[in-house]
Amino acid sequence: MRSSRRRSSGGPPPFPEAMETPESADNRVLAGFSERLVALFIDLLILRLIAGAVVLTASRLFPGGASSPAFAWTLALSLWCLLIAYETFFVGWKAATPGKMALGLTVTGADGGRLSYSRSLRRALGYLVNVFSLGLGFLWAAFDAQRQGWHDKMAGSRVFAATQRGRLGRALIVAAAWAIVIVNAYVFAQRRWVQPELDNHEIVQSAMR
Repeated sequence: MRSSRRRSSGGPPPFPEAMETPESADNRVLAGFSERLVALFIDLLILRLIAGAVVLTASRLFPGGASSPAFAWTLALSLWCLLIAYETFFVGWKAATPGKMALGLTVTGADGGRLSYSRSLRRALGYLVNVFSLGLGFLWAAFDAQRQGWHDKMAGSRVFAATQRGRLGRALIVAAAWAIVIVNAYVFAQRRWVQPELDNHEIVQSAMR
C-alpha cells in the first residue's frame, strides 16, 4: 500500500515532502520535513524560555555581568549543553521532544524500537553537525528517501507521524512551516542588513552635529 500526498491546486506551495510522503517498510508513515520543522520551532521556543532563565542567573555570577568575556563563553557553552541535554533526555525518555509530541511524532531506531540514551545523545550531537553545516543536515531530511537528517543517520533513527494527516491537516502544517521560514528570513534580514544601516546612519548624523 502506498501513501501519497499530491499537490492540490491553490494554497501555499508545498515543501518537498508535501508532494509525496513515503511509508516505511512496515507501512508506518514517515514524518515530513514541514512537520519536523514546526516541531523544531516549538522546541526552540521552549529552549528560549529556559535560556532566558539561564542568562538571568549567569549574568549575576560574573563580575561585569553580561559584558564580561567569560560570561559570553560560559553562556554559549551552557546553551549548547542545554540543547543537547534537552534532546537527549526527551528522546531517550519519551521517544519525542515536547515539540514532536505536540505534532504526534516519535523517534525510533531502524528496527522500530526506542532509542537508548546513548543513541539519543549521538543524535543530539548530530544537531551540532547540522548547525555548523549551515542547516544542510536538517534540510537533508526533505529529500532523503527515509526522511533522515544527518543527525538521524548518525544515530540510525527515523521519525514517524502517529497518524496519516488529512488534507486540511497537511495544509495547516505546510502553511505553518512556510510562515516560520518567512518570519525567520525577515528577522535575519532585519538584523543583517537593515539594522546595521540604521546604526551607521545614526553614527553619521551624530558626527555631523
